[in-house]
Amino acid sequence: MVLWRAVLRRTATTTAIALIGACALAGYWWLASRPRADPQIRADGYNYYLYAASWIVYHDATLEALPRDWNGGAYPAFAGMVRVPETDHWLNRHPIGVSVLMLPFVVVADLLTRWSNFPRDAFSFYYQHAAGLAGIAYFLGGLIVLRRTLRRSFSEAVTVATLVGVSVGTSRASRISTAGRNTRRLAFLVDSNNVFSIARPFTATSPCWNPADPWATAWPVTDMILSRLEQMHHDIFSSPNQ
Repeated sequence: MVLWRAVLRRTATTTAIALIGACALAGYWWLASRPRADPQIRADGYNYYLYAASWIVYHDATLEALPRDWNGGAYPAFAGMVRVPETDHWLNRHPIGVSVLMLPFVVVADLLTRWSNFPRDAFSFYYQHAAGLAGIAYFLGGLIVLRRTLRRSFSEAVTVATLVGVSVGTSRASRISTAGRNTRRLAFLVDSNNVFSIARPFTATSPCWNPADPWATAWPVTDMILSRLEQMHHDIFSSPNQ
């Protein structure tokens, strides 16, 4: 009986997350395979994606090469891209952090595109789906971290109910499988890790910080790096000395 309860404890939330992931992928496939499906990279997601596309595909940190290739040097009006008068650099209205999180997926998409016959233009088949699947992957990662936080203080049943409620009982349900505004799904992993770090001192039975525990250092350091990159981006492209 004790062994059976231990198995249930380990499998109930894992099964719930797996089912949520399967539903997300099924919904994504249904939306993406429709004859008149919208592009996966659109709306705010377009702006967040620009950095990764410029870095990986065009080897350009100034955001100049992509519009030259696509629109004769200008960005579409919906992107809201502006040039800083003092420097004439493009300034994106959205920060850089989401693109940093997307980088592994864009790199894989770029490698697959090189191997295939699709155009290497940052918006062909593999790039589009890399943007969509990145959001699902980070959302599921956020659920895994949230599960770890909840297990410290709640039963397995409450943890499962919370994970399901967060996934399908809130506005996230309409965003898990849609890629146009994927920043909220990507940020969910970071948010979950922030909750984990904040709750740690109040729920840990061992010392609050253990250098041998990768969770104790990896995510605070990641948050600091992302924040610093966003500040550097703003400084570089808005400073008149550049």
